[in-house]
Amino acid sequence: LAKSYQIDGVDIEATAERSGAMQVSEKRTYKFDGDYTFAYREILKTASGRSAPYKINNLAVCEINGCYRQLLINEITTADNTKPPGTFYVKDLGDRYYVKWFYRSSSGTKVFDFRYRIENAVTRQMDVDEIYWQFIGTAWEIDQENVVATLTIPWGIDDSGIRAWGHGPLSGVVNIPN
Repeated sequence: LAKSYQIDGVDIEATAERSGAMQVSEKRTYKFDGDYTFAYREILKTASGRSAPYKINNLAVCEINGCYRQLLINEITTADNTKPPGTFYVKDLGDRYYVKWFYRSSSGTKVFDFRYRIENAVTRQMDVDEIYWQFIGTAWEIDQENVVATLTIPWGIDDSGIRAWGHGPLSGVVNIPN
């Protein structure tokens, strides 16, 4: 039987830290037509315009009722066959992280919240600090719709010293609120 899914809403909240790290929460709304038991995603460690690979840790996959349990190394080998709901695993594939999580869905909507910390999100240069993080990136098989990404810098920086660019659709908007 034919089945399909789409990601029709993405709400990303990121908070930069003085240490150069960044906390990220990505809430993605998946709409399913048919029965599904797992999904996966990749997080690239590098991006064009950046030389140092990102160091990501504290990754979690959550839903509204709580977070999934990360599988132990010895559980990963059987997980792809058993698909234990409410669990996930992370594999370091060298140039990217591979995240796979297991659930049960029959033609409905689920909001998955990916939480993680990028230890070296900020690149410090002589005259500027730069966050070059691709909030959606290129490692997706399907398009993402209705994307809102908010980056918070919790310490005082004069708005005139902040610049932002977006590389999405031409209808996208990038702004720096006062």
